[in-house]
Amino acid sequence: AIAVVATGVIVGAATYFAVPKGEVTITAPGTTVTTTKTVTTTVTGTPTTTPPTTLDYYYDPSLKGTTITFLAANVPETPYTQQMATLFESETGIKVNFIVEPEDVAASKASIAFASKSPDYDIVHGPGFGSFAFAWFYSGYVEDLEPYIRKTPSTWNKNDILPAILNNVSTTKGEIYCLPYGTVDYPYFYRTDLIDKPAKTIDEMISNAKKVFKPPTMYGWTSGGTPDVFSFFTWDMFLWACGGRWFDPETFHPELNTPESYESLRLLIEASKYAPSFTTTDAAGAAMFVAQGTVAQATDFSTWYPSTMIGPDSKVIGKMGYAPHPGVVSEPHMLACITNSISKFSKKKDAAWSFLSFLSSPRICQMIFEAGYPGTIRKSTLDNPKSKQVNPYAVEVLSWLADAKPAGSKAPKVASPILPIMPRAPDFVSIVVKNMAEALAGKIGYKEALDKAQEQATALMKEIGIYK
Repeated sequence: AIAVVATGVIVGAATYFAVPKGEVTITAPGTTVTTTKTVTTTVTGTPTTTPPTTLDYYYDPSLKGTTITFLAANVPETPYTQQMATLFESETGIKVNFIVEPEDVAASKASIAFASKSPDYDIVHGPGFGSFAFAWFYSGYVEDLEPYIRKTPSTWNKNDILPAILNNVSTTKGEIYCLPYGTVDYPYFYRTDLIDKPAKTIDEMISNAKKVFKPPTMYGWTSGGTPDVFSFFTWDMFLWACGGRWFDPETFHPELNTPESYESLRLLIEASKYAPSFTTTDAAGAAMFVAQGTVAQATDFSTWYPSTMIGPDSKVIGKMGYAPHPGVVSEPHMLACITNSISKFSKKKDAAWSFLSFLSSPRICQMIFEAGYPGTIRKSTLDNPKSKQVNPYAVEVLSWLADAKPAGSKAPKVASPILPIMPRAPDFVSIVVKNMAEALAGKIGYKEALDKAQEQATALMKEIGIYK
């Protein structure tokens, strides 16, 4: 069995839906970008709805009076979950007891409980859009949800879940090890007063960057480039655009030294030449550069657009456009969200599934979206006219990736989880980031960096015991 505990490279990286608060200080190009972010989400009022005549979630009357324990991370999804638990209890008589911890602490507590086969937690949050959940599933720690789905009323409607999401929380055998709340994406943002039309390809984006590059007053492009998860996220999009992927999901053979991978890092290094202090800028810093009017293009998490890029203090309101991330072979999309899994050691699995199926039902997904949560797993939510009235931006962004195929398929649109779906994903990320940082600093070439990463990642897969 493989215990998975969050490490420094991952901590705090999954608060993608956050509405950033606190101070964000941007210093002169070439110096460090310091960000302080506090994740807060306030949901007011008591949810009210008329229970459907035919339930669209799993429920057995014998479960009434059961209390389940949910080990949750302190992320923006949790207040919505807690509020819906009140409605759930009123409909079913099942009480949900929440234990809320910082994201890394919650992941660590879950791993420790799993290793000791403790029944203390019935439902657990997992970071990285299934990365941690898969590692737990691989170790036999969380349930396959497919058998539970099969005994759930057809009105829950598995076919209504966005294909891009369902494909990426399922194994190659069709096992489903978690359910997310939704996803954000990593789009392209551009100044409409400086760029005639959105770049369709990364080459076009770089060409645009060259044309407007007049430092220190104007830079051509920005994105997260710090030598941690943020540079990894930015490179992910270039990799998937080029038709590459991290590894073969069946054999776990790394694919970091392929022509597609080489081209992705070459393009990233070229784009970084037109960014303000790329290797010291994280995702929040990139958004602030946009808001201050000092960059013409950016690729960043979709949630930074309404909160910061065109937020209250922005200098570019009315001058910003957005589009899908530029491609090469494929148009790339990112899946990023916390996920829910049922503990293998829970003694109340049916009650746990009752709550998870309730949370992910068409009715409750729609309620949560209308309450202000900018994500969903359901096509019906995106198609609902009320959703477009509440948050047309989120509906548009999510619609881009709805039918995307897995990364590496070279399909017109591809999507992949934000972190590798494997045990010890943080170690894989660290290998890539460390070698990529040397290439971005000009110490070694991009091919040498990825060749070293390939060798080290292969050794990691063999050490874990998943290399086939």
